[in-house]
Amino acid sequence: MPRLPIFRLGSAPDKPAPPNLAASTPFVSLEALSVGVDNLRHDVVLSPRFVELGRAQIGRLIARHGDLEGLLSAEAPQTTQGPSWMRSQAGKAEKPKNESGDWRSALTGLQVASLNRAKKEFKLSVDLLARLAVTKFVRTEMNQQFLQVLERCRVLLKNYDNMRQQKAHEYRERLAQFQVRKRIILRKTGQEIFETLREVEKSTLARTRRSLFGEETSGGSYFTYPLFLNRLLFSEDGRDDYLCAEHYVMLGNWDRDPDRYGRMREIASSFLRAQYGEEVSAETLDSWMNVPENARELVGTGTPEDSDQGMAQQERLAEWVRLLEDEQVMENVIASYHVVPLLGEYAPRINPQQLKTALIDRAECDRVERMIQEHGKLSPNSLYAAVAKVASCRGAERAKVAARFLGDFFHYHRDLRRLDPLRHRADAQPTQQMHRGAHDQLGVRAAGHGGDEGRIDLHLADAHLLQPAHRAVPGHEVVHAELDAEGPQRVQAVRDVGRLTVQRPLTDLEEQHTRGQAMPGQFALDRGGQAGAEEVAA
Repeated sequence: MPRLPIFRLGSAPDKPAPPNLAASTPFVSLEALSVGVDNLRHDVVLSPRFVELGRAQIGRLIARHGDLEGLLSAEAPQTTQGPSWMRSQAGKAEKPKNESGDWRSALTGLQVASLNRAKKEFKLSVDLLARLAVTKFVRTEMNQQFLQVLERCRVLLKNYDNMRQQKAHEYRERLAQFQVRKRIILRKTGQEIFETLREVEKSTLARTRRSLFGEETSGGSYFTYPLFLNRLLFSEDGRDDYLCAEHYVMLGNWDRDPDRYGRMREIASSFLRAQYGEEVSAETLDSWMNVPENARELVGTGTPEDSDQGMAQQERLAEWVRLLEDEQVMENVIASYHVVPLLGEYAPRINPQQLKTALIDRAECDRVERMIQEHGKLSPNSLYAAVAKVASCRGAERAKVAARFLGDFFHYHRDLRRLDPLRHRADAQPTQQMHRGAHDQLGVRAAGHGGDEGRIDLHLADAHLLQPAHRAVPGHEVVHAELDAEGPQRVQAVRDVGRLTVQRPLTDLEEQHTRGQAMPGQFALDRGGQAGAEEVAA
């Protein structure tokens, strides 16, 4: 007798509740700092020595990554006549005075001094203002130094026009490649500077900050520091294919690419709304995507776990994979990871986006194959192997790629969002000239005291304490006094709108750093201001 089907009464088992996600909204806090003389921007002045060392270091990195060190070495005069001891002394004098170690030492000393001043005034935002000034200085100087290196090479090439024709032709080809590879050269330069800043932060500044302020502070400024540990900090717009492929995931850049950033953000938002409800606001979704750890809480790593939480993650991961497939971007996601090993072999001769498309599109693969064959020295074997890997990605491996992609996308989204407030603070007004920093947002300008070329001074101009008893009458002339620590008082009359300001430059930072002083010279700050930070809520 056939068995009768058994129907269970009641509703289906409840779907496991999604995890509670952390939220993060990055923005820069300059609490308790008043604005400059234009009532809009903060003014920061860096000393000539720090500016000189920074420019020299950036110029060296650009020349090295641009393969122009050999050409620029011809700038040094060649002494071929005279006694040997004279040639030896001339050779010693021609060695560069600014080495990489000097730049790192100056950077460390300046930032340690800014922390000490912040401790003295109980305002951590003073140190953040110094960090923003250094960031803007580096971002601006990278483009300026690229143009200067280019101009130096052009001047040198003029000396080869009437002699050494073969050498001149070789240098012209190298200079042309230098111009074509500008984006790559600036990316490598920016990443090396970022590594230096991160090493200084980890080896010195983080420990010093903890000793002066503790693990946390009640204000929001303390949580702004992670914004400076961002690999996109010195990128042009955060959309560099090589940078994303190495540290995040290489999304599409062309309008026809289905996996471009804007569309993938919409897909990720749809997935989150499917889990938490359609009523979730866009701001909440954005704050969730700013925490990469949320991806693992949602879908795990793609490896099954024998637990209730693991089973729930597997179900959500299956939904995520189906969504990527329905949106027809799953193949692009898989290709984004398998194209990374090909970049070192085929790029920049072949565009990275073109290589990625070739892994999933037959027509584009044929086109790339012809380009490889036309080159003559490249083999298409690596391309064929990558195409086969993308085609064979199925089942559990496909789920692991989808889980990894969600985490990498959240990571990239967070760093893009962290880049926005820094660019808003530092680059809202384009820097016309470096010595006109008072007219720029967080203007960085070379300024110092006569005879003090060996000092590294950080002037946080116009970050003042507004005393009610000293408020000036609007429209009246106000005296802006700058007191040198060891020199005579210098008074300069300026027009201001209701503020009496006194700024005191730092004492010699090199001597402070050697003696280990914790408290630098006096500095006045505004008691008012709007607090802000990168807020993190569980």
